[in-house]
Amino acid sequence: MNLTAIVPVYNVERYLEDCIDSLISQTEKFDEIILVNDGSTDKSQEICEKYCSQYPYITLFTQQNQGLSAARNAGLEKAAGDYVIFVDSDDYVSRETVKKLKESLCRYQTDLLYYNATFQYEVQTYEKPMLHAEEFDFHVMKGREFLYASFPDSYSSSACLAAFKTDFLNKYHIRFPEGVYFEDNLFSLQAALRAESICCIPDNLYIRRCRADSIMTGRVSEEKCRDTVWVQRSMWECLKENGIDRENAEFTGRFVSAGLLYGMGYLSQSGEEAVQREWMKRFLYHFFEMWLTFFSVERRFFGQSAAMLAAFQEIQELSGKEQADLIDTFWDSRRGYLLMGREFVSRLRKEVFRKLKRLPLNQPARRVGIYGCGRHTIELLRLYVRLVGKIQSDLYFIVTEKKEEEFQSRPVITVAECKNIVDTVIISSKLYQQEMRENLKKNGVDIQNVIVLYEPGDVCDFITSSRFL
Repeated sequence: MNLTAIVPVYNVERYLEDCIDSLISQTEKFDEIILVNDGSTDKSQEICEKYCSQYPYITLFTQQNQGLSAARNAGLEKAAGDYVIFVDSDDYVSRETVKKLKESLCRYQTDLLYYNATFQYEVQTYEKPMLHAEEFDFHVMKGREFLYASFPDSYSSSACLAAFKTDFLNKYHIRFPEGVYFEDNLFSLQAALRAESICCIPDNLYIRRCRADSIMTGRVSEEKCRDTVWVQRSMWECLKENGIDRENAEFTGRFVSAGLLYGMGYLSQSGEEAVQREWMKRFLYHFFEMWLTFFSVERRFFGQSAAMLAAFQEIQELSGKEQADLIDTFWDSRRGYLLMGREFVSRLRKEVFRKLKRLPLNQPARRVGIYGCGRHTIELLRLYVRLVGKIQSDLYFIVTEKKEEEFQSRPVITVAECKNIVDTVIISSKLYQQEMRENLKKNGVDIQNVIVLYEPGDVCDFITSSRFL
């Protein structure tokens, strides 16, 4: 079982040695390391050449600057390994990456093998943790089965979090789209949809460096806005071409809703109003063109309603003529458009009420702890009072490390203390609910007494949805 690491390199002299050192310092060595210098103008080429002269299994290819996708694709064309992994040159891997991967690949021989990542923060980011749920570990399934079950919470579109069978990628000619940002999204979706077998392992093998001025943390340029729209539309087309909208309508609704919310959120970060408005208009047009009828039928869930209402809200930000053109194109009349908006508001209110109603916050004798003292908790309590009623339980707020004794005039306790104080724990954050649940478990809290507010298929939280209620 041969394993190849493909490393695209572009002006990363500050981080490159850390990356390559992690690849050559394995407990079991890689069979092949391919460095692709994508036209660097700093000392990256010299660094690559130094390592190539010392390690015969490292190969360097140099090309004119064509972008990350072209560099990865060039490495794929040269790869001799049975499996390939992708490592970005500002990131690095754990010392046992090869050992862990080869053990699992020899055992399962799947088309894809997913693993986890940890973060090294140089700048603050709101990126989703790259962890999948324990239920997927060591369980072989078809790619579609995994995609349907894991999205969104246990699915990562990062190509750096999987080992890919080289013959599988070549058989279906799965390659990164060149000349665009966010190339991983389409590549990973195509691979998951095509894979006959996948497996997950729980090991944190990849270390992602969150640094300033990277593709993900840098300025939201017009090019990135353009590519966000292109990639989302391409993924939606991929679903239709593969019949996923007919095969699994519930998953399609989740996937499309998540893409819509992400795309609108990203475009809204553009500092140029004209650019933001132009690409938002195009994005909305593509969405309604492809999915309005699909979303109009009785297949609704928490998140789909919020996504549609977010799209309606963005329509209101367009100019009068742009609004009229969009409404005239996709609705019989403005009245029909307004009626649909009211219908989604009503539906979302019911969905939020259903989630809140099951919380034991109206029971006076119940000692309830809410994990977290941030905006998710504040929004949860605000919505509960507004939609359900007065909070009557004996309420505590749970934190990992205590800095204050009170929050909103209620006691603050640590996660280590809570098992002896509260009867029930509510996790208010969607993004970190998996980690919070595990932390409670490690501190002796009975998981049966933990209420996870969001279900595995939910694509948004109360903060996203509350602005429409």
